Amino acid sequence: METPDKETASEGPSAGEIDTEKSPLKKAYLIAIALLLVFLFISGMVGQHIFLILEGKVVSRTVQDNIVVMGNVTIAFSNGTMNTLKRLYLDNQEKEFKLCLTGERAGSLVNVTSIYQPKTYSRTPISVEAQICSGETVIELHTHPLLHCIFSDQDLRSFAIIKKRNPDVLMGLMCDRDRFSFVS
Repeated sequence: METPDKETASEGPSAGEIDTEKSPLKKAYLIAIALLLVFLFISGMVGQHIFLILEGKVVSRTVQDNIVVMGNVTIAFSNGTMNTLKRLYLDNQEKEFKLCLTGERAGSLVNVTSIYQPKTYSRTPISVEAQICSGETVIELHTHPLLHCIFSDQDLRSFAIIKKRNPDVLMGLMCDRDRFSFVS
């Protein structure tokens, strides 16, 4: 019986041993799988967030010279109301808040001349509960976190109730110091 020499015995793994050397193709395959898993993990965590921000940018508008044009409605901010809104937004980013914007509406033109804050019952980073604005209100406005410019289902349900009391009112959403969404 012939005994294998040392060179022959160490050329490959014997039964029960694991081959620790990997071919370049196997390494590339493992790296590709790892990168795919990392991509899926990250996109699952932040992908939806980024999508909502992009969607919000599509449906919202920025203020230009104290005017926002949204569809067929033009909203003009006068008497320093835009500066007040910007200041309040920047000072209250940690929690949502609600404001009542008063002024005049003539067809598709809304002129905001003053602002007041209704009685607020609760505020969180993602919600606000407050009194319904008075009948003189032209826009019921609340804030959302930075660049989250999409109305929630709750926002739209609340607006349907408000609209029954005041058919000419708009609902506004402020999602940056100069970015708004409106529904009529």
